[in-house]
Formats: sequence, C-alpha cells, structure tokens
Amino acid sequence: MNKLVLLFLITVTTIFGQTETKGLIKSEISNSFSLNYILSKPDNTKESKPLIVFLHGSGERGTDLDKLKIHGPLNYIKSNKLDAYILAPQCPQDKYWNSEELYLLIQKVIKEHKIDRSRIYLTGLSMGAWGAWNLTFEHPELFAALVPIAGFVDRVPMVENCKIKEIPIRIFHGLQDDVVSVDYAIAIYDKLKACHNDIKFEIFEDANHDSWSRVYNNHEIYDWMLEQNRQKQQSKKLVWEENFNEAKLNDAAWNIEMGDGCPNCGWGNNERQLYTNSNHRIENGNLIITAKKEQNKYTSTRITTKNKQEFKYGRVEARAKLPQGKGIWPAFWMLGANISDVGWPKCGEIDILEYVGKEPNFIYTTLHTNDSHGNSKNSKKTKIDSIEEGFHVYAVDWNEQKMEFYVDDLLVYTFQPQVYNENIWPFDQKFFIILNMAIGGNFGGPEVNDAIFPQEFIIDYIKVYQ
Repeated sequence: MNKLVLLFLITVTTIFGQTETKGLIKSEISNSFSLNYILSKPDNTKESKPLIVFLHGSGERGTDLDKLKIHGPLNYIKSNKLDAYILAPQCPQDKYWNSEELYLLIQKVIKEHKIDRSRIYLTGLSMGAWGAWNLTFEHPELFAALVPIAGFVDRVPMVENCKIKEIPIRIFHGLQDDVVSVDYAIAIYDKLKACHNDIKFEIFEDANHDSWSRVYNNHEIYDWMLEQNRQKQQSKKLVWEENFNEAKLNDAAWNIEMGDGCPNCGWGNNERQLYTNSNHRIENGNLIITAKKEQNKYTSTRITTKNKQEFKYGRVEARAKLPQGKGIWPAFWMLGANISDVGWPKCGEIDILEYVGKEPNFIYTTLHTNDSHGNSKNSKKTKIDSIEEGFHVYAVDWNEQKMEFYVDDLLVYTFQPQVYNENIWPFDQKFFIILNMAIGGNFGGPEVNDAIFPQEFIIDYIKVYQ
C-alpha cells in the first residue's frame, strides 16, 4: 500500500457553522498519485460523527475545488445543515477514479478525525457513481450505505453482485439519459435484488443525464443515509461504551491498579514501571495515559473493568493513538474473569492490541491459553506503515467458534482451533478489559530510551457490541 508523505491544508469557515478544509494528499512510493479534496466538518467535532463521501462526475475534474460545490452534498449545505463530515475528493484532469487512492484518503480522514466508522456513506454521480460502485466492491466492509446516480457499471459488480448484499443501496437514473444508458442501472439492480437485503431503484421518466439534482437537493436522501448503521446491519447491538466524557474515570466501570505487581514483581514480565493513580487524565473526551521517568523510577497507569464490566462474546473495540519510543509497551487487552480462581494462563488472555516502541510500524495480536502462552504460537505480528500517526480502531470479533482481530477494519488475524477444550479454548466465559502502558520488560525492553519521556497513550473510546 502506498505511503502518504505530503499533506497541505487550508481551513476556512463556511455558513451554517460548518468548517471546510481544503487539502492535497500525495503518495511517493509506487503508482504515485495526488488528490485534491474538500472536507466539510460538522459543528461539534468532539463527538464521533458520520462521514458522507461524494464522488463527482467527469465535468468537475481538474484543480478548481469550487467545482465540487456545484452538485451534491457540498451544494446542499449552502442552504441546509448536515450533522456529518462531507469528504469530496477531486479527480485529476484526464483521469478516472482509482479505488485504492480513494481508500487511502478515506483512511486518512478516519485517522485524523472522530468519524463514526459504522456510519460511512458513499455516493456519486455519473463518473462518480461508476467510481462508487467500484470502491464499494473493493471495500464493502467500509460503507453503511451506497447511493449511485446516473452511473455506468463495470463487469465486476455484475459478476460479484452478492458481495455487497448487506449494504443498503438506493439507485437513481433518468429514463432519457443519453450519456449513460439507464440499462446499466436496470441490469445491476436485477442482479442485486436476487440476493440483496435492502435495495431500491427509482427511474425518473422526465430526466436526462442530470437525475442527481432532484436527489441531492432533497433532504430525504440525507435523512435515509444518516439512519443507516453498519453495526445494526451486522445484527450487533451496542451493549456498553466508555467515551471518557466525564471529569474523571467512572468508578462504577473502572479499577485503578497500583504498584509494581509484587509479589509477582514486574507484573510477571520484568516490567520497570510503577503504576499510580496520577498518571492519567481525561481531556477533550479522551483518556490520556502518560508514562514518565521521574528521578530513578518510571510511572504509568493500568486500569481494568474486573468485576464491573465483563463480557462473553461480541465485538470489543477501542479507538486509540499510540505513543512512540524504545521501551514503550501500550496494550488494550482482556483477561478471563475467573483468573482469581484458576490463575494465568488457564483463565485465558486476549491481546487485542500490543505495540512495542522498539519495533515501529508493527502491532501484535495474541491469545494466551494453557496450551499456548508466553511466546505464544497464537500470535500475529502485522506491519502497518505509520501506525503511530493518528487514531486507529483496534477490535476483536469473538463468538463461540473463532476470534477475528481487526485494525481499521483490516482483518489481521483469525484464531479458529480444530479442538475446543479448556486448555485451547478458555474463551467460553466472561472476560474483563484492561488498558495500560508498560515500560521495558521481557517484551517491551530490555532497553529503554529515557529521552522519549513523557509519552502518551490516548484512548478515544471503548465499545462492546453483541
């Protein structure tokens, strides 16, 4: 995947209280590209908000960003208000939409802003509708709804039609379109309706190629999009969330663990830090864990939900920004609720995220059991360029038979054993959540670079769906 290396931003204020950012994203590895774009922001950016991605038609290609406001959501918000981010990239002159370039841009926006990842919507007109079809088939895991208008459809969507059967779709086309025949929309609709759960197709009998103005200038399409939620589509309900919106940690949900772990000193891993109740704070809706070097000792924070919030099965996720530097070892993980009775590793351990600063650009996902612990065979080390930049979502999807680990919706590891017993699969019980930042130790060390301190592990939220 191409590495993003340059980004230039100019911010201006627009009407209805929304903020508009104009930017340029560039890649300089292979298949180099650049995309200008506009990102319109909602009034309140402290809370997670949905994202509408709009792809324009061929007439708006080039470098004049004002063309992106002629049609679509950016035109709509000139006189209306949407409580959502709106991302409108601009395709270069004489080029066509490239799915991977668009995906990189969307991921960058997600990392840099509080985007509700279960409410990302894709829409486009004409060439943009063609690009929207292709992007949805390349990354169906990303979108909660699709609205293509007056677009051509490639062969792949026709052949792989059921690949997007879980995504609600609204198709619009003009009967008198003499640029892109309505037959394309009819054909893909006929293919999709055979297996699709929620698809509708409207033909405007009096419309030619411009069948989009009446759609984009009406609040109904935006109301419909903003009602769609990918988590609901996946039949999981939000059962618990921690958004860190209070002045201090919620005592009803969290325990603060203190000390050096003794009599199991070094927390069983020869870690160097002393956990305190003063190395964390809540600020702007984020939990910030700060690791420090204070005279001859290291200090940090470790919190758990033991005996307070415990879960069996579901999707457990956190949106977080990593610290950096040799010796740092932040983690988002879970332990079996019966650990006080049976001990570790028989209780089981689920490491959703581990990062060690001595290995930049890599994250670890690991399971510890009686059958495999310590240097576990049930582990995956994944390289993700610039994982330290911005926020990322780390998640496990856990059911009776398997666990799937994700980073930003990228599946990085699956554990599905052939045999299920208490030694191999202790994951048929409740587990509690742990957040901490260790220093040094068997995994994070042994070397610690004292020049890096203080370092911050920032957690935006934790959510559990079942």
